[in-house]
Amino acid sequence: MPRVIRLKNLDIVTIYDPARSRESEYKALARHAILTAGMDSEYNVYVLDTWAMRTSLDNVLIELERQCNVWNPRVVGVESVAAQAAVADICYTWISMRHNVAPLYTDLNPASIALIIKSTSS
Repeated sequence: MPRVIRLKNLDIVTIYDPARSRESEYKALARHAILTAGMDSEYNVYVLDTWAMRTSLDNVLIELERQCNVWNPRVVGVESVAAQAAVADICYTWISMRHNVAPLYTDLNPASIALIIKSTSS
């Protein structure tokens, strides 16, 4: 029997992993990736939305806005290792100027993403 999941009962977060261009090495740009997930009170994690594409930052921000509008995440995380810190700054400025969707975490590395997903709603 299918299980009914109520979105209002999920702790929803959105994570953005900016592409790091390695065009010279791989002959193609890396993909940007955005994931929105929700966790219930029993710590079950549900993938709600995913997106990955080789594209411009403008298109990334449009998709990030779409996921924030659809899912209303508690927090938006942006991986900010090395040069990706500049992308995190751009996302922070964009969210601050255009939207009041969620706090933005920019000190993400692969190890810290699990902490945001496991943290409880404020």
